Parts: sequence; structure tokens; C-alpha cells
Amino acid sequence: MKNAGFTLMELMIAIALGVILLGIGIPSLGSLLKDSTANYESERLIKLLRFARTHAISDQQTVTACLINNNNECVEQDPVQLLVFIDDDGNAELDEGEVELARTPAFTPDATISSTRPRVLFAADGTSLGTNMTVRVCISEEPRVDVVIAASGRSSKSETTSICP
Repeated sequence: MKNAGFTLMELMIAIALGVILLGIGIPSLGSLLKDSTANYESERLIKLLRFARTHAISDQQTVTACLINNNNECVEQDPVQLLVFIDDDGNAELDEGEVELARTPAFTPDATISSTRPRVLFAADGTSLGTNMTVRVCISEEPRVDVVIAASGRSSKSETTSICP
């Protein structure tokens, strides 16, 4: 009669191989997760910027999109969210009575996000008022992802070779 099962030696070898494979694979998984975070944040930004542009065209009015701090003020460094709103008084912050159109959930704590301008204004024809704006998404030790808003109003993503600190 044949006994089914593993011997103690076979079990120890299988566990040792599993530990070795996990030791090789886990560092790669961390890098993959960081890369996914940068892409996720940049895609979220692009989605909301395209919404802002579309809203400006469909409602024939200027729409403001900006990175904001905890006080709903447009900032270039250390934002917590992207906000899309109708800035009636042009002061680059969401005041009482102004219409909030959308905002992203809070950015991932691992992401460092900054921009070259405090806000972008989409005109009624969908163009961006002013010069190009670049929003940089950085995750530690990963290539930087740039979201570029052209003067035409078009938002696009470009992955750079610059490694984030």
C-alpha cells in the first residue's frame, strides 16, 4: 500500500523555494505599486481637467481648475486635491456662493504633486487662458509623470526620465 503525502524533507524544500521566490519578487512588487500610484494620480488629474474643459465649452463660461490646499486656496506646491469651480471674483479660491463643479479625493500621501502655475482657466471655447501649465506627479525613486495642459486646452500625460528624489 502506497502512502500519499509529503515527507518532512520535501515540505522543507518547498517552503525554502517559496521563501527564495518571495525574496526575489517582493522588491519588484514595491516598484510596481509605486509606478501604479504615479499613473493613477496622473490619470485622475487628466480626467478632471478634461471634465473642466468640457464643462467650460458646454456652459459657455470660464471654468477654473487648480490644485488646492486645506483652505481651498489654489497653490503650486503641496496640494491636497484638484478642484474645479466657477471663480466668479477671480481670486483663485473657492468662496462662499461660488459653484464647485468637482474635486478629486485627497491625493495619495506617497505622491508629491506640484504645478508651474497656481491655476488653469478654461475659456468658453475650451482653450486654456495663459501659457502651458505642467503638473508634476512624483513618487519617491520613480520616474516623474508630467500632466501638461496646452494653450489649446488639451491635457496630456508624459512620462519623463527624471527620477524623483
